[in-house]
Amino acid sequence: MKSTVFTIDLIAENGENFKQDCPFDFNTKEERRDAGNTCNPSETTNIAQETPTTTNCGINPVLQRSVSSRSHYSNTLSTGRTLLYLIKGNLGAGLFAIPAAFKDAGLVGGSIGVPLMAILSIHCMHMLVKCTEVLKSRCGDPDMAMDYSQVIETACLTGPEKMAKFATIAKRTIKISCFIKEVAFCSVFILFAGYYLRQLVSYYCPELDWTIRHWTAVMSIPALAMTCIRNHEHLHTLSYLASSIKAISLVVLFIYIFKENLPHIDERPAFSVATHLLLYYGTVIFAFEGVTQVLPLHDNMRTTRHFRKWNGVLNTGMVLIGCLYFTLGFYGYLKYGEDTYPSITMNLPKDDIACQVVKIGLIIALLINYGNQLHAACEITEPTIDRYCKKKGIRLSAKIGIRALIFIASVLVALITENLELLMSLVGALTCTFLCLLFPPTLDIITFWNNMGWFRLAKNIFIILLSFAAFASGTLAAVMAFKHYFEDDFLYGDRDTT
Repeated sequence: MKSTVFTIDLIAENGENFKQDCPFDFNTKEERRDAGNTCNPSETTNIAQETPTTTNCGINPVLQRSVSSRSHYSNTLSTGRTLLYLIKGNLGAGLFAIPAAFKDAGLVGGSIGVPLMAILSIHCMHMLVKCTEVLKSRCGDPDMAMDYSQVIETACLTGPEKMAKFATIAKRTIKISCFIKEVAFCSVFILFAGYYLRQLVSYYCPELDWTIRHWTAVMSIPALAMTCIRNHEHLHTLSYLASSIKAISLVVLFIYIFKENLPHIDERPAFSVATHLLLYYGTVIFAFEGVTQVLPLHDNMRTTRHFRKWNGVLNTGMVLIGCLYFTLGFYGYLKYGEDTYPSITMNLPKDDIACQVVKIGLIIALLINYGNQLHAACEITEPTIDRYCKKKGIRLSAKIGIRALIFIASVLVALITENLELLMSLVGALTCTFLCLLFPPTLDIITFWNNMGWFRLAKNIFIILLSFAAFASGTLAAVMAFKHYFEDDFLYGDRDTT
């Protein structure tokens, strides 16, 4: 059993490099496996026909070594399970921050921004999956396990000749981006938990005047216990509990939002100032960060043609997620207005027992998510550790040391930043922009350079430029907001952040 850097149950098994003389049909992988290692050229899909297939990976020795060392997925996920995993993976902590994002954009601004972000994210996911299919066709093995970094490495090695020298740099850039994102998400989760704990305790012990940093430090103790769980199967089982808690919390949240008459839409501003709109972007892209889960889900499906169809798993799942984000953001902000907290569940009545149970459950869910994100960050570093640490004892010590360093770094970032809303905006703009919006169109240009039409090239360049602009402006806006936030007292201010 080989675990992946994702928090879904994927089974991969080692296999040798397949040698084929013709392209593969990605739509009928399960039928081809049953029939043996043969294929009919007449059954080749349009995806395989778009790009010449590199037989036996013999053109580039570097690519041949890289491919031969990769594992193979088992293709055991049904269409329904894949859809369930896709929805589960996108029901993260960012969901409850969407109403606060609407506060930064205004009612109309938020209503326009969420659908646009959803459309752009879905399109980038489609580009990523399509490029992966073509690259596997070039390597002659449709069941090959390719993560995000290996996809862009393969694209550079099989694309234009001048791009081959950038393959290693591109692969490391993706790995570093994923690692930073996972560590940053760990900081967000532990700060989230600190906010919930402070609100719960302050209701029963109002005389206990602790800052959010104190409560975040308290939450680092159970977070440390989650850090010690190294078994992927245990973390995956716990992730079902976390998803169930979030689903129940959503039901309770919507009950309280619609329990009484909602204010009229004229009572909320249509748009916010430009600086706040940039913070809005960071929070929304933080919520739409599930791009790294798309590849393993697609590759593990029994029938991959059901993934990218117009009514397939990807479109269906992400449209449902987008509708949920929009509904919660619109009505949540309409209900609470400028009093909306960084997580809307904090707006639930403090004296209601059911709401208190929901908040306790969300603390548990956040700690589980913390363990999964930290495990994902550790798995990114494991190949490097295995390559340089040959002795088993040294290798184990190095992996434990990495876990300890990630834990310390995530807690320190949460303690220093303190402001949950600004931290989510900064993490979204700084890390999620590259993985969700910048790399997919870049990958598409490299993969299809020889068959790239002018419209497709212009569209990809537009998305790349838009991503750079959003990254620069969103990051700068979040940093400047932090500057104003800390200008009175950088580390020890007693602010009522909840």
